[in-house]
Amino acid sequence: MIDKQINISRIVKKVNSKYLLVMIAAKRSRQLSLLEQKEKMLKEEPDKLKSRPELENIGLLTEEERIALQNHKPIIVALDELIADKITYSFNGEE
Repeated sequence: MIDKQINISRIVKKVNSKYLLVMIAAKRSRQLSLLEQKEKMLKEEPDKLKSRPELENIGLLTEEERIALQNHKPIIVALDELIADKITYSFNGEE
C-alpha cells in the first residue's frame, strides 16, 4: 500500500467539526470494509454469504472504490472521498 498524507484541516473546514469528521470517516470506512468482505466472500465462499446478514443487503464495490482500496486502507479512501465531495452526510430527522 502507498503511504498518503491527508490534510485534515481541509476536511474539518468542510464538516465544521473534528468529531463529526471522525464519525463520518469511520462510518464510511466500515462500509468500504464490509463491501470488500462481501466481494471477497462472493469470489471465495459464496455459500457462507447467507450466514452474514449484514452483507446481504449492501451493494457491491464500484470499480473506482476497488482500485482505491487496492492502494490505500478504507479510512484513507473515506477521507479522500470527503475531500473530493464524493460522499454526503445528514442527521436523522434532517431534511
